[in-house]
Amino acid sequence: TITGTCSLSGSTAPAFNGLTVTGTLTPAVGYRVNGNYIVENSATVNAGSGTVTFGGTTAITNNGTMNLNAVTISTGFSMTAPSTTMGIAGNFTSTGTFINGGGTILFNGTSNLTAAEVYNNITVTGTVTSTGNFSQTVAGDLINNGTFDIGTGNLTWSGSGTLSGSGNTTIFDLNVTGTSCTYTATGILTLRDDILGAGSFN
Repeated sequence: TITGTCSLSGSTAPAFNGLTVTGTLTPAVGYRVNGNYIVENSATVNAGSGTVTFGGTTAITNNGTMNLNAVTISTGFSMTAPSTTMGIAGNFTSTGTFINGGGTILFNGTSNLTAAEVYNNITVTGTVTSTGNFSQTVAGDLINNGTFDIGTGNLTWSGSGTLSGSGNTTIFDLNVTGTSCTYTATGILTLRDDILGAGSFN
């Protein structure tokens, strides 16, 4: 448990079987979490630097403010995001299993996506790209006030939500497999191919 103001540093990345933060954590080095990760009320996790690697079965609970730098989910392991908001300021790399947890992933830095994932809500205030052209799925809302460009990857709406914001969005196909996607964005939406699916786009 981190109860005060802590800056992780050193030449070796520390590993935690489980991690609870009740104070303020600002990492200057990458670290590994193999169990649950809890950010208590009024606690803060700053992005700092380095990569947070999830190497177990991790459920994240965020009742404070949580912003991670780069995130990696290792092969054979899983990370369940919180039902609130979790920030990612760097790359999101996964060869394991990502479970969205019903909350919002806030991309607030420069992030490259290296896997196809299913999100509940996404908010972008930075830049999101996908050099591997991985398709992404959103069940709820995508608020883009930055840049969201997944190349030739598709963007699938699996529920009912809104594409909004002032940023530019670039995708290959927009596939509405859920009920609907409502477009209220003031930025530019670039479709490299088509609008697909049985749901409505309006």
